[in-house]
Parts: sequence; structure tokens; C-alpha cells
Amino acid sequence: MERRYARLAEERVKKIEDYNEKMKARAEEAKKNGDESEDATQNNKMPYIVIIIDEMADLMMQAGKDLEQLIVRIAQKGRASGIHLVLATQRPEVKVVTGLIKANIPGRIAFKVLNGIDSRMMLESGGAEKLLGNGDMLMLTTEMMGKPRRIQGAFASDDEINKLTNFLREQRQPEYNNEVISQAVQIKGMGPSDGGSFGELGRKYDPSDPVVRKAIEITLSKGKFSTAMLQTYLGKGHGFVSGLAIWLEEIGVIGPANGNKPRDVMIKSLEEFDQLANS
Repeated sequence: MERRYARLAEERVKKIEDYNEKMKARAEEAKKNGDESEDATQNNKMPYIVIIIDEMADLMMQAGKDLEQLIVRIAQKGRASGIHLVLATQRPEVKVVTGLIKANIPGRIAFKVLNGIDSRMMLESGGAEKLLGNGDMLMLTTEMMGKPRRIQGAFASDDEINKLTNFLREQRQPEYNNEVISQAVQIKGMGPSDGGSFGELGRKYDPSDPVVRKAIEITLSKGKFSTAMLQTYLGKGHGFVSGLAIWLEEIGVIGPANGNKPRDVMIKSLEEFDQLANS
């Protein structure tokens, strides 16, 4: 998104529509003037990007704080640069559809829900609990002044969906971020060669890292290890703390997971932690 904004700034335009019109006019002008070079004739239009999250609840439970920040940033600035969000969930709860997310995504659709509370969570009003199902839905946009409109969603068979996705797949080759692909993922259980330790998905934890040591100090003072507690105290996301938990369990600092309850702490001092971490 930031890269797209930089390109818009270079061309002194405010939104993707103006940018694409400028690129089209430039290519036509070059062709008219007989400039057949690739740089002059290629249409450097910026494609639209649609980000679809099929079930938000799962991701919000895994990395709620980080995901919320990303969604809000894209919702606030993505439209002008051609990036759009489609978010879906079967659990319209405040932990999933947070106040910040709702404030930045005014366009909403609700299918039949169990009760008026779920309807108000999505649409700020009841009504979705009275829908008939089978595509019957309420739509709310900024133009509707807070009054949802009842519309009928079209049925799409599996065959139609396959045809559509195949068509989209044929439009252009996929573009991957090579920096992400090239990052080696350390397999759990295989130790690194430079003395550190790995937790979830290859994340490396240095026993001397101030954040790690602060996590141990908090754990010792509370007498328990809780990922939610450490996320709050450390200001870190779920991925970091979950990976830390995996590593600490592997080296014997904390006990195994026990459902939603905090883990037991197996040490009584930082010195014991250092011995286990460096052994």
C-alpha cells in the first residue's frame, strides 16, 4: 500500500483511477508519436487488489491486536490506492468485529443470524435475525443513512465458482514476494547453528534479549505463564508470545498447555532460566 502511495505521489495524483488514466494517456501519446520502445508503449496501469478473509474469528483469536491494526490501516488508506477488503465471519462478536474495525468499514452485509444482538453488532440495528436464509440479506452502506436495505443474494454453484476462479487465474501469472519465500523456516525440533533457540515457525529467541528476560521476570513474579497476560505486559502480538511458549516448554521453563488455563512455571529464578536456555 505504501509503495502504491509513493507511485501516486510521483505522478502527482490522489487516487488509482487518476493514475491509471494518466498511464493510459501516456501510452497512447507515445504510440501516436511513433515511440515504439517498451517503456513508452507498455500500459503501466496499477491493478486493483482485493483482500479476502473468509473467517476472521480464527485469525483474531491467533493474532487479534496485530490483525486489527493491519485491517484498520488498509481500510483507512487502501481505497485510494486500489486495495479493497472483504471480511467474513460466522461469529459477529466484539472480540472479532472490534469497534475500530467497525468504525473503518462502513459497508456491511448481514445474512440470517441467531438473534438481534448479532444483528446490531454488524448493522447497528436489529432485523437480520428475521431474515429467511437462502441469500436473504441486509446491506448497509454510507449512502443509506443508517437504514439497512433488504436485498437478495444470488446463488453460485460450485461449477460457476470454479469457472470464475479459473478465469481469474488465467488473467495473469501470480506475483510472489521473493523475500518472504526465501526466508528459511526452521522445522520445530531442529536447533539453530549459532547458539540461539527457535520456537514457532522458525522464530528465534535469544535468552539475553531484554524482552525475553522481561517475559521471564513477569512469569516468575506472577507464578504462572499466560500468553494473554504477556501480550498485554510486553505489547507483543500473539505469534511472538505463542512461539515463546513453545520454546520455553521445550527447554523446561514452563509446563505443557492446559486448555485455557495458565501454564505452570517450572523454575524459581532467572539463574535457573539461564541454565536451561544455555544448556
